[in-house]
Amino acid sequence: MTCYLSTWVFFVLMLTCCLCNDKVIYKRNQGVCEEKTRGPTRDCRWVAGLYRYVDFEILKGQIIAYKIKWSTKGWTDWIVPGVNDADSKFNPSARTCSLPYEAKSMRRMWSYFYDHRHKYIICKN
Repeated sequence: MTCYLSTWVFFVLMLTCCLCNDKVIYKRNQGVCEEKTRGPTRDCRWVAGLYRYVDFEILKGQIIAYKIKWSTKGWTDWIVPGVNDADSKFNPSARTCSLPYEAKSMRRMWSYFYDHRHKYIICKN
């Protein structure tokens, strides 16, 4: 009987321990995110086609979502890179830039960072 009781107490203690200790024991490497608002950058890399990692190259982080401020209509809704950010306009002519682009090439909406006020949520590790 004593052996049975001690086994039962051990089982209850182990179960309680497992239920209460739900912390992740491995290293969590999560980014730190913040919202920023900026004026025009005049950086031609934003306009350079559909290249997805311009944000890493220029800002050293990942843009999660962004908005563009139009001169007359206010802010756009949130735009998400790679989801709803293909611009309806294209680059009419080729241009020399550290990320060169060709004439009549498609571009992302963040191409307006070049000459418009904008805000974005960026995450960095």
